[in-house]
Amino acid sequence: MSWRNQENHRAETKAVKEALAKANLPFLKVGHGTGTAWAWLEIFVGQNPSREEHNKLEGLISCYQPCIACLKNREICNQIISIVKDVTGRHGDYDGNINILQQEP
Repeated sequence: MSWRNQENHRAETKAVKEALAKANLPFLKVGHGTGTAWAWLEIFVGQNPSREEHNKLEGLISCYQPCIACLKNREICNQIISIVKDVTGRHGDYDGNINILQQEP
């Protein structure tokens, strides 16, 4: 396919897993969307890939100001996107249709 370096989803998934493992970046699962999102590459990193403690005030759901955990999690996601773009050749809108999901698969 012209929009990625690999011939199919299986080869792309394998290449991404190998690249992320080599870079020592956390991930739980790599796969592709289904239905109308079949071309999207989905990388699950878990709820808190940095393992830092979030800075929450009592009664608040979200963090108070940009906490260290949130900043490090964003940095990890940006590193993953950069590596995945290099490995797959994906580019364009929405980071080349790459989703980094901070949730359990």
